[in-house]
Amino acid sequence: MAWGTHVWNGGISHPGWRFRESSGLPDGNYISADENHKFGFRGKPFTELQLLRIVEGCAKEMNQKRTTGILPLDVERAFDRVWRKGLIYKMAKTGISKKMCQLIDSCICKRTFSVKVENYGQRTEAQKLECRKERDIPRTSNTTLALFADDTALMSSSWRKEHVRRNLQLAADELQKWFIKWKVKVNATKSQAILIGRKCDRIVGNINLGGANNIRYLGVVLDTRLTWRQHMTTAINKAKASTAMLHPLLNRRSQMSVRNKLLLIKSVIRPAMTYPSTVWGYAAKTYLRQLQATENKLLRMAIDAPWFVRNTQIYRDLKWEPLRDFLQRKAASTFEKAENHPFVELRNAVDYSPEDAGPRKKRPRHQMAQQGNR
Repeated sequence: MAWGTHVWNGGISHPGWRFRESSGLPDGNYISADENHKFGFRGKPFTELQLLRIVEGCAKEMNQKRTTGILPLDVERAFDRVWRKGLIYKMAKTGISKKMCQLIDSCICKRTFSVKVENYGQRTEAQKLECRKERDIPRTSNTTLALFADDTALMSSSWRKEHVRRNLQLAADELQKWFIKWKVKVNATKSQAILIGRKCDRIVGNINLGGANNIRYLGVVLDTRLTWRQHMTTAINKAKASTAMLHPLLNRRSQMSVRNKLLLIKSVIRPAMTYPSTVWGYAAKTYLRQLQATENKLLRMAIDAPWFVRNTQIYRDLKWEPLRDFLQRKAASTFEKAENHPFVELRNAVDYSPEDAGPRKKRPRHQMAQQGNR
């Protein structure tokens, strides 16, 4: 065990305990190798990789003229409340010592506050406990489970939409039993499924497939044809909202230096507008031009550029990387991480060339092949 300082019952313990492998809660990658569906709470948490896994799967099925159904589940207050007895039971069942279970139980029910020493603190241990809680989450055949922290989604693909509905319904029923057993509450009003691929009518059943034109998962808006039209609109609105908040600093009459203005744009507005660009970077040029135009207006306002100055000259004078070049560079970096990721399923999802994707529907890797055409 490593040493830290924690406070229980209003007093500081003589040095507090921190979990190590000897206590059954290993450091670092504390998720088992077979949990390829879980991308949160691990050594390299990266929401964009989970989204890339989902979008690659949907685009691949569309190329094969198959339909994919996605059902995101909204868990209410996943980290605000925890069923203490259920958590202790799972810890004991997975081989954690009795003393450690008693220590954690005392920490959960009696601790009033804690002290963080160096890199040791409460957050890391809470993540490990959350992984223990979700380790036995049910997985069914013909469905894919996607987890990132408390964001849960079910996926299923088939030639027939009825099979998709049935597979998702069976998986949702199993998850519902697990949620009830471990007292996890799901907001049913925000859990609406969508069909990606063929044009489908509304399906009557416990799951409303085809009723939604788009859904939101991990901050990304997915539509029925993966055109990214709605997400682009959302991204532009985010950029406009951020610009409005920072307008006193970025306007033409602001006394802030150009260097600091560009730093604000690069660190605040551009990340909000381009998240997660690797997933939608292959969208139609029309939508990408709209993003570029939004950024161009922002740059021109920041430097008070006259109307006759070209955007290319602004890029050259400011040494500013155009948005398209930035998206392609970021996509290359993300695909490199995906190719070297420990998850076999993710590596297989990105193991293709743009020529293999097929003419019917593009896939995210197409944006790298289009670099010379833009």
